[in-house]
Amino acid sequence: MSLTNAEIESRIASPAAIEHHYDVGNDFYALWLDPSTMSYTAANYDSTEMSLGEAQIAKLDYHATAIGLAPGHRVLDIGCGWGGFLDRALRHYGAAQGVGLTLSPQQKHWVDAKGLPQLDCRLESWVDHAPDQPYHGIVSIEAFEAFARPHLNSAEKIEVYREFFKRCHEWLVPGGVVSLQLIPYGNATPEEFDAFISQDIFPESNFPRLSEVVTAFEYLFEVHVIRNRRQDYVTTLKEWRHRLSQRRAAAVALVGDDTVKRYDRYFRISEFTLDKGNCDLLQLSLRKINHPKKG
Repeated sequence: MSLTNAEIESRIASPAAIEHHYDVGNDFYALWLDPSTMSYTAANYDSTEMSLGEAQIAKLDYHATAIGLAPGHRVLDIGCGWGGFLDRALRHYGAAQGVGLTLSPQQKHWVDAKGLPQLDCRLESWVDHAPDQPYHGIVSIEAFEAFARPHLNSAEKIEVYREFFKRCHEWLVPGGVVSLQLIPYGNATPEEFDAFISQDIFPESNFPRLSEVVTAFEYLFEVHVIRNRRQDYVTTLKEWRHRLSQRRAAAVALVGDDTVKRYDRYFRISEFTLDKGNCDLLQLSLRKINHPKKG
């Protein structure tokens, strides 16, 4: 039985929780994210010689390739951030339209300022999304962690994830692909994690287990590619921390010393967690099963 929208919304991170993190301020994030893409997600370091910006573009290109992005396509980015992927999809790959969903007003303002008529950024949850045309591909880069609150048990999480995948299935053309990037629990239990990140950085968010994700998309999508790139996230976090340190005075002037210290602590804890394998960084491309045998 399907969950109602109200039931789903009671289980996923609220707009207020998302704003708590992302609306610290565009100018603050611009100090230490790469300026070319403003990507606040793990980069793909395909070589040790790559700069942060090059590795972030490599990540965007990976997802574009995973969904088979081509000129004339319509693409959806769920949790689009500052619009880096959609900008790349439109300018470099010739997509006809890019639709982005965010719950951060400041992110939407940033994306709208790009002035791309084919880029439709909406202050909207995937729960409320109702496209009037199908998409050729769907991308969601590290938004999945906000699709379940910490108090949910595994079965309750799977129910929400299932609703997400059912809707993606409905929104895609036959054979369409969802490209996900997500942070699942690795070789650790939720009880072993520092509560600082879940309370002070990403409130109302909870990592999935890979097994929960697979159970949720069973009979809807087939696995096309799955990769674990957690060490790339360690490298990304170190670069963010270095860049923030270099611009510390400007950051403190914008958001205050306490916030800067909070982010530095967040980066350090996340580096340790990923380096030890307590969390993973997965990239999954999932191809739509056109005629599922089960709903």
